[in-house]
Amino acid sequence: MGTLAVLILITTGHKAFGTTEFSVCGSPMVPSQIDGGTDALVRAWPWQVSLQYSGSHRCGGSLISPEWVLTAMHCFTRPFLLSNYKVYLGMYSLGVISPYTVVTDVNYIITNSVYANTGDIGDIALVRLAKPVIYTEYIRPICLPSSTTIFPCGMECWLTGWGRTSVEGSLPFNGTLQEVMIPLIDHNTCQKMYRYGGSNESIQVEKICAGYYDGQNHSCQGDSGGPLVCKVQDVWYQVGIASWGIDCTASKFLGVYTLVTAYQNLISTYLSVTFNDVANISTPTRTCGDNFTDTLYTSATTHGGTVLEPSTAYTTTDVPVEINGGSTAYVQTRVSVPITSEGSTITSSLSHHHWMILVILLTLI
Repeated sequence: MGTLAVLILITTGHKAFGTTEFSVCGSPMVPSQIDGGTDALVRAWPWQVSLQYSGSHRCGGSLISPEWVLTAMHCFTRPFLLSNYKVYLGMYSLGVISPYTVVTDVNYIITNSVYANTGDIGDIALVRLAKPVIYTEYIRPICLPSSTTIFPCGMECWLTGWGRTSVEGSLPFNGTLQEVMIPLIDHNTCQKMYRYGGSNESIQVEKICAGYYDGQNHSCQGDSGGPLVCKVQDVWYQVGIASWGIDCTASKFLGVYTLVTAYQNLISTYLSVTFNDVANISTPTRTCGDNFTDTLYTSATTHGGTVLEPSTAYTTTDVPVEINGGSTAYVQTRVSVPITSEGSTITSSLSHHHWMILVILLTLI
């Protein structure tokens, strides 16, 4: 006679699933519909968590396994007082503990010693929960894409969080989880937008941006650490971790996100989780950069000492970048392509690009 395995699940009136039965990530039980965003549907984003400090929401985060949460390094300040942190899963409205909400302590936090200030590389952290959670309709993980996966500029993705709805605004009414669709922008195009807007901030190669050139709809205070996710063939994958921005609604200054695909090796160092080679990603219908692409390069423009020549065209290419001692991420970047004097032949050169990234050092707390 075969062995009969009996799994006893203690629930609070909602259906729970063993990990073997309910192991598919990135598939919420209901279809999906921050800054300026709209109320999400219950169960639409079951990987979303609230990282709270001393009883107040500090950051978002995403569940990536039964006992690990992915978030941003800047959500934590030293010295770490682990007893002050709690993770809320299956939560829809801040301050409302439903029968489906799980609250757990933090066992430890894995941080990145390279990260020191806003804009630095390495704005990523792993939080180990004090005990594994059981997947339910309200709590389940997001899928992680492999380091070779390229999500194209212009792809429409989604940000969720409990952040402020404007730079000086309040948290969402009744603390309801917000959602907003925003297009991806590669780090090089994003850098040009920031320069054109008068900012000297650097957009690192292990970052990706998302948002609109005119400033509508992107991350704001309280969304930090939360997931930027994209849907491919009915499965959701986490592309970014909300990192920083200049102004929640300012034009030209998009939200900046840590690129998850750049940190496969780092994450794999501490937990066993599947990284998916995402194929058959549809070509975006949206132009990379929207109005910025359509209007900025049509004539020479001087702003903040930067001259953008009309004789320069732009294309995208996949640049391999070594990160964290041997892990290679392919980062889509927008590069200049000089046009010949006749204007009929385009020759491409990447010789002026020098890619360098620091070896990621970790501090295990």
